[in-house]
Amino acid sequence: MASEPVSSAIALSGGKSGLHAGTIRNIAFTSGGKGPWRETTVSACQGGDSGGPWLTTMSGSGDVIAHGQHGGVREYADGSLRCFYMPVTPISAALEASLYLY
Repeated sequence: MASEPVSSAIALSGGKSGLHAGTIRNIAFTSGGKGPWRETTVSACQGGDSGGPWLTTMSGSGDVIAHGQHGGVREYADGSLRCFYMPVTPISAALEASLYLY
């Protein structure tokens, strides 16, 4: 999905932390000169999750929407954590490749 709206359901399938669900909190920000990143309400991501898929599984059909790849976690002044990901579209453009669906 190229442009998912804020508050959409999303889940991380992290290689270390496992499966965690939340919603999209902020649709675009940059960090360290890189981006666009999308921030989520998920806070359980860990080191070792980078590159893991962010997705939504549709109830009923079981179809999966691929949103992007895990990038890391932001820590705020109040100590709260928010996991973020790189959307599919910029990844596809940078690699000059498309997703293979079957």
